[in-house]
Amino acid sequence: MMSPSFANSFGSSSVTSIVSQTQVQTLEQQGKAFYQAGRFTQAVTVLTQAVRSYQQQGNTIALSNLALTYHQLGDWTQANEAIADG
Repeated sequence: MMSPSFANSFGSSSVTSIVSQTQVQTLEQQGKAFYQAGRFTQAVTVLTQAVRSYQQQGNTIALSNLALTYHQLGDWTQANEAIADG
């Protein structure tokens, strides 16, 4: 199985945003680990949390990772919606 090219997200400079950013990056890493292990349903759950947090910060880059995971599940509708949300 090919490893996805997950995008990295870096953002705001305030202390609150940095803490939040670190937590979201952790979610992204967990999602990537689930993806690489073939645990796509768990990856969707974790990546959806990351996407929501990023969207609150005005950052939508994690949507591509979510779309890629939905693609692996064969859920083209959800993959397209994730892309459209970006």
